[in-house]
Amino acid sequence: MYYPDLEWFLILANLLGVHPEKKGSTVQMLIYTTILCSCLSIPGLTVVMLSRMDHVDITDVLRCLSNFTVFIHGTIKISTLYLKRSQLFNLLERTRYRFWKLKNYDQMVKSTKWIRNMHAYIMITYTVAQMIKPHMRGRPLKFRIYTPDWIPRVAVLLYEDFVMMSGISSIVAFDVLVRTFLVLAEAQFKMLNQEFLLLYDRHEFDQGLLYQRIRKCVQHHSFLIDFMNRFTDIFSTALLLFVAGLNMIYTCYSL
Repeated sequence: MYYPDLEWFLILANLLGVHPEKKGSTVQMLIYTTILCSCLSIPGLTVVMLSRMDHVDITDVLRCLSNFTVFIHGTIKISTLYLKRSQLFNLLERTRYRFWKLKNYDQMVKSTKWIRNMHAYIMITYTVAQMIKPHMRGRPLKFRIYTPDWIPRVAVLLYEDFVMMSGISSIVAFDVLVRTFLVLAEAQFKMLNQEFLLLYDRHEFDQGLLYQRIRKCVQHHSFLIDFMNRFTDIFSTALLLFVAGLNMIYTCYSL
């Protein structure tokens, strides 16, 4: 059994079509493809809308900036989870079989669960706010996108609801996974540091036992370094693009 937050991630990943243990599943592929195309459709329809306007200025772009940032953000994260499933499964298995048992397991689970639920609550609140915004403001749609006249408004609203929930769920799943890996790795490094400090802080001294403990610490240190290198290989590109996106948003709003 994995750490509870990782189990929570796997449940959500299964719904998003990116479950690491189901790489060959056709159903998972269809779910992922549907969500991917849906998330990309919002920026695409936004571009179509802007191209059909007689005059476009920076204000028009800023009004629909979230159409690009939110859904491209979600697309990058769900694609990372899908394309890196084998590597993710390897990391998950390492946390199950190679990590040292946590000494303050119950307290740590309680703490990470509270933060996870708070993050999910904030994102759910944002999603619900986006869903009810057309009714509160009297707008026909949630997003400023191009829609053909022949498509019923109810159908477009349901489609936007699906895309919104899928995009936000992808972001939440990615964020929870990354944070859980980092929290667990930090705990392992702290335990390793404590083990090093206790090597010579013992009343009895057995040279053979000392070498055995040093060997154990060195091997675990090498394992943790390899774990973090694998973590970086999986998530570095997505996190870099996320930071670049934040910088772009800040630049646009400062104009």
